[in-house]
Amino acid sequence: MTNTPESTSDERILAAIQRAAHHRARKTAAVPVWAICAHLDITRRSGAARRLRIRLDVLHAAGLIALSRPHGIQAWALTRDGTRHLQRERRAGRV
Repeated sequence: MTNTPESTSDERILAAIQRAAHHRARKTAAVPVWAICAHLDITRRSGAARRLRIRLDVLHAAGLIALSRPHGIQAWALTRDGTRHLQRERRAGRV
């Protein structure tokens, strides 16, 4: 079954950003939304993807992820607070 943003926790979204950055192996940890969708098994041009973008805005407002625009494309990366939050959740066994 495909994940939807409603059934995907913030921690899973953070982990997907981290995994996508690791797999891209570039100098920047920022990843485009399509890469995040791929790691969450969400179809790129779907209602679920649009709702994911809203969730990304919420995580950005909370200071857990940062937005950049390399080459004019929105890309997201974990902030220091986002990394710490994800590490705490992993240690607690919730991710």
